Amino acid sequence: MNDDINYCILYEKNQHQILGRVERDKATLRLSALVAVQIPDGRVSDSVVIQKSKIMNHGIGALDWLKGYAATFCDEDLKIIKREIESLLTKLPEDILETSDKVTKDEVFEKLQEFLKNRINELIKTEGGTFIVPDCFTKENKVYVRTTSFSSFISENREMGWSRIEVLKMLKRNGILENGKGRTYDKKVKVNGIPTNYYVIRIPLDENGNVIIDDADESININEL
Repeated sequence: MNDDINYCILYEKNQHQILGRVERDKATLRLSALVAVQIPDGRVSDSVVIQKSKIMNHGIGALDWLKGYAATFCDEDLKIIKREIESLLTKLPEDILETSDKVTKDEVFEKLQEFLKNRINELIKTEGGTFIVPDCFTKENKVYVRTTSFSSFISENREMGWSRIEVLKMLKRNGILENGKGRTYDKKVKVNGIPTNYYVIRIPLDENGNVIIDDADESININEL
């Protein structure tokens, strides 16, 4: 058990103490209880995470694992412990442990902005006189990023804990992602006459209302299908 975590005593029987602490997920803001057992010699078990919804909406089944200790906790003991955990999760002490398996949506958007900025700065190219459809470009205060290139953002930021669909859903819910008619997340556009699927993402403007990008070496016209 992490010695830096401050537990409170929820219950005691036969020199066994049931310890509890509130944990809040940074991304979802959901609450859970960290429950551990301290045996008579002072050693403390690893904590067990019990989600608030599980302890509030179900019986004492979430605490059956406590019956394996030498203190011989019975169902009546578990009912008391359950009430103590419910009280802990309801009153919410000031000392809440903030953790997260995922970064917040704001952090995802910040990383996405950085990813897009780097891609926007790449010059639009031609090869052997043939126009190459760009992976990323701007038009009318929006960033267009090819759907086939978006997976690079996810693979380069696996530590975020977000899947591609989760990121797209978040952007759409927050009015950042525009989709085409009859399409869920992307738009079909023509880039110099070449039909291509793009995610269309609104980006912040600077204080003068301008998009912060480097000048490209050629212009393109986009007509949405």
